[in-house]
Amino acid sequence: MRVSRLIAVLVTSGAMLALGLTAFAWTLGASSSEAQLDAMHNCPQAGKWAISVWEGPDGTDTSQALASCGAVPVLAAYYLDPQTQGWLHWFPGQPGISTLSTLDKWQGVLVLRALEAPVTPTITPIPSLTATPAFTVHFIDVGQGDAILIDKGDTDILVDGGPTSANVLAYLQGQGVDDIDLLVATHPHADHIGGLPDVLAQYPVGEIWVNGDTATSQIYQKFAAAVVTEGATVREPTRGYTTQMDGLGIAVLNPTSQLTGDPNEDSVVFRLTCGEVSVMLVGDATSDSEASMLAAGLPLDSDVLKVGHHGSSTSTSAAFLAAVTPKDAVISVGAGNTYGHPAQETLDRLATAGATVYRTDLNGTVVLTSDCDTYSITTSGQPAP
Repeated sequence: MRVSRLIAVLVTSGAMLALGLTAFAWTLGASSSEAQLDAMHNCPQAGKWAISVWEGPDGTDTSQALASCGAVPVLAAYYLDPQTQGWLHWFPGQPGISTLSTLDKWQGVLVLRALEAPVTPTITPIPSLTATPAFTVHFIDVGQGDAILIDKGDTDILVDGGPTSANVLAYLQGQGVDDIDLLVATHPHADHIGGLPDVLAQYPVGEIWVNGDTATSQIYQKFAAAVVTEGATVREPTRGYTTQMDGLGIAVLNPTSQLTGDPNEDSVVFRLTCGEVSVMLVGDATSDSEASMLAAGLPLDSDVLKVGHHGSSTSTSAAFLAAVTPKDAVISVGAGNTYGHPAQETLDRLATAGATVYRTDLNGTVVLTSDCDTYSITTSGQPAP
């Protein structure tokens, strides 16, 4: 037997859901086979929906399906009116065999059965920027120095380690970091690498970037020894090097392949991108470094700028700011430092450029949170002592 005309059925009701029911949809085409109908007529498992189909006086006797499923009571029945082509409600109770056999104008019967237990709706949370950020950049307050944690999923990048390890180690532990995929030492000055030997001692590190300059200081010697002990891959990236890490784009803008011998000027500078959001991290790059990047015609436009050399007057030139056009700028600097950082002229240039300025000496740790489309910035409000 083949069914000539049956339509799709969909029943939804808030009241039925409250009684422990759910919606059911079924579609039968003109070529539905007798085997398919027989399968539908089989008594469903307890607690499931049952759907029974009838067509005309010579059709399948759906009463058998109804009568053989007594373990779970029928809550409601609907029949298809051939004149209106609509499903009409038959309630309450289970139709009898004799009744069904005499209703030769029916083309279908939809039977709803109660579930054994109430339905508990499953609510899927709508993804939000605060719940599941695509990536975060933490400008850690380490006093007079730099330490920046970039986190995206299982990928952690640490840029510099501050003058000592206390603040950076405490912060990494607080963020639940268990390993570091990339460690960047922008240049070998103590206020940037002082905390890195202890970081290397406590965390597995996948790859280490250095700028290629060396130093005679005791802290540099300690850092170099820790790098050797770690055994990680060491790279000296130069302008033009790019890589991707877990969807984060990293483009190295400085140094060039010819080092100047000035550790600040040779600082590793890179532009971090994810979707529509970009962050420029410049280490202690000077105005000479900035001029070199400008002359090379590099893509510098960035949403957020980590201000060079703690806001020194020898960095963050007006020309560089005009190319970067930062909406926000972060100055990593210690309160009451003896260098006079940040310089007032640098703050004035940032104000002229229209950038909102965050300072670790005033705002504490600064955190950028982004979904790779937009971003927000929060601060701890508690500067390090």
